[in-house]
Amino acid sequence: MFTIPVNAHVQLKFPEIHDATALFTLVDADRPGLGRFLPWVEKTKTVEDEARFLHFVREQVSQDQLWAAVILVEGQAAGMIDIHQLDAENRTGEIGYWLGKTYRGRGVVTAALAAVERVAFRELALTRLVLVAANTNTASQAVAQRRGFQQEGILRQALVLPEGVSDAVLYSKLVSD
Repeated sequence: MFTIPVNAHVQLKFPEIHDATALFTLVDADRPGLGRFLPWVEKTKTVEDEARFLHFVREQVSQDQLWAAVILVEGQAAGMIDIHQLDAENRTGEIGYWLGKTYRGRGVVTAALAAVERVAFRELALTRLVLVAANTNTASQAVAQRRGFQQEGILRQALVLPEGVSDAVLYSKLVSD
């Protein structure tokens, strides 16, 4: 459906069912790390679970409820990034992403997010993006800050995580920023 070059090493591509094995392998290799902030990790127990999720993603994309991409690094699946909570009437969406542990700390998500912002503001005609990160997820907060998202506030006890209920930091970026 699409491939978006991000830089010399990173691309975004439309999620295909055959990506399930590679994505599941990444999740399975870092359950403790990913699972700290992403409750769906504990429910993703098999490649079939991941394939079911990708079917759901494709269905949501076809209904204009979601925009999603697999993040590729040197042609290998490294994670996913999406715009969910798409609201065409209010022209808003919420960013979500995750990355396998071997790909972190290399600017991959920051670069991917820059490309997704272009899609959101130019192709989807959104005017506002939000990004919500657990108050203890400093890496995700740093990505938002590097991309010029503005902190709007703290959402008290907004996230139910495996470690318990957590406050979240709300960031936003406008097309005019």
